Amino acid sequence: MKKKNTLQSRLFKNYSFIMSLILILCFIILSFFYIHNEYRRMIDYLNTLTSSIANNIEQETDKLSNASMNTIYSKSLKSCMDNIDPQAPDWNLITEVNKVIGSIIGPYSTVSQINVYSIHNYMVGWGTFSISQPAVLTQQPWYKEVNALHGYKYIGLPSMNEEFNKINPYMKSRYYLSMYRMYYDSAYQPQGVVEVVQDCSIFFSYLDELCEDNPELSVQIINSGGDLIYPYKSHTSTPGYYKSVQEGTVYQNTGNIVYDENGNRLFLTWKGEEKSGWNILITQNTRYLFEKLYPFLLVFTGFLAAFLCASMYLCFHIAKNLMLPLNSLKTQLEKINLDEILSSDTSLLIDSQENTTAEIETLFEIYNDMYLSLKDSSESIINAKAEEARAKLFATQSMLKPHFLYNNLTNISIMAENNMTPQIITFCSNLCRYLRYISSDGLANVDIATELKYSVSYLDCMKIRYGDKLHYQLDIPDELKKIQIPKLTLQPLIENSLKYAFPNSPPWIIRIAAAMEDQFCCLSVSDNGIGFSEESLGTLIKQLDEIRHSKDIYSIEIGGLGIRNVFLRLLFMYGEKADLLITGSQNAGAKIVIKIPIGK
Repeated sequence: MKKKNTLQSRLFKNYSFIMSLILILCFIILSFFYIHNEYRRMIDYLNTLTSSIANNIEQETDKLSNASMNTIYSKSLKSCMDNIDPQAPDWNLITEVNKVIGSIIGPYSTVSQINVYSIHNYMVGWGTFSISQPAVLTQQPWYKEVNALHGYKYIGLPSMNEEFNKINPYMKSRYYLSMYRMYYDSAYQPQGVVEVVQDCSIFFSYLDELCEDNPELSVQIINSGGDLIYPYKSHTSTPGYYKSVQEGTVYQNTGNIVYDENGNRLFLTWKGEEKSGWNILITQNTRYLFEKLYPFLLVFTGFLAAFLCASMYLCFHIAKNLMLPLNSLKTQLEKINLDEILSSDTSLLIDSQENTTAEIETLFEIYNDMYLSLKDSSESIINAKAEEARAKLFATQSMLKPHFLYNNLTNISIMAENNMTPQIITFCSNLCRYLRYISSDGLANVDIATELKYSVSYLDCMKIRYGDKLHYQLDIPDELKKIQIPKLTLQPLIENSLKYAFPNSPPWIIRIAAAMEDQFCCLSVSDNGIGFSEESLGTLIKQLDEIRHSKDIYSIEIGGLGIRNVFLRLLFMYGEKADLLITGSQNAGAKIVIKIPIGK
């Protein structure tokens, strides 16, 4: 046997879904902000390290640059180097050069070595060791780059110094970095080159300590030529993602995501250091960030599960309590039929109950109002004078036909069985309001605003029945809402649209609009239904022409308020200037336009 879908179970499911959705959304939002915050902290940390490294590189570069400039600005050193004969070097001159270099290096050995190359193909060096020997300047491997810079500094690649290795075996495993700068005479003619050498373990001491303390970080320093400067002991090539830095597709001081040769996802921050001309790149595997987030997400997930269980328990009890007062309403709705409404019996009224919510109490009141309104309306129709009944038949009889009332009461019963409590409240309220309107005494003519108001009530009843399958649109300017039209002009046209829209697949769309055209207010009702065939459209237009000429009041059918009925009453109210236009082709929807003369 198929298990029934009860109101309690539906309420429980809906409340549970809403509570779960809220909790999950809160979890997602909080997690997002936490992860985003950790991500920004990580990027800020990497940016701080990049700037710190750049500052350190700048300081170390300044030491080399200051040493080279002090050497170049020493007139005595340049004079001595210019007077040394490579074939018969004067040791006094060499000693003088060494003294000058020694004073520049100083007692604290700010640099490891300073070598001075003369244009006369002789070099003198002092620092880690003392050297003086012939050396052809133009044959040095770095001469071409240094000469092209015209006195600006050139920093070579880290390498082992062969001369140092010869002197001290301890230095075989050490790497050195050299800065070269050409110096000139007063006529700006090249006199030689100054080479300042620094031990890489001193130059990059800060970086070495940083990488040792943070093994998860990877630091690369790359010169303007794309050569890897740091790690200076590494024999690897420039990383592939450096191409993105050169092309400008990744930006400084922002968290860029790149991939290494193994496909690992990395955070990348980089900064250009101006004095050395190097680019400093720091990368860190994104896995490191998520490893920090795992404990937080695990604890937060536990709290989420606990809150979900508590919300499920709460929703169950809420649904259970709401179900109790609705049983009486369900019982009464199952008893409703047309005979009961037309009788004088009031046993179907529901008395107020204790311990009910305001919404349930309102539902009881609306039900009682609806029942009494229907009862009063039926009694009024039965006891009315023949002349009044005849007049109301033109506007109300099709709406008060037993099948209309029966269909709507059946809709209420079906919705009650489906536990659609909020929809029943709205349905009954709209139905009562519309029944009062069509059954009320008063003028046969109303303004568009009043007609539209109660037509919307009728549409809302239909929308409750058909849900998202039915949509309606209103486009009536305020200045046109005061225009008078026959009562129940829109409802027959709307009902006609519903009738000819339903054969098509939903959604069914009905549009009510009004606009001024010349001296006429054009009030239209259109739909996306099956429209009119050429034959039916021709027949209908012919019938409207006959009504215009005959104005036969007996052409109004008691069985329904159709297009002909609306047109005839429009002619009675506005005369020959009024018109009704029908457009639309088969399977392309239909549109009925009422033309009302303004100033009549």
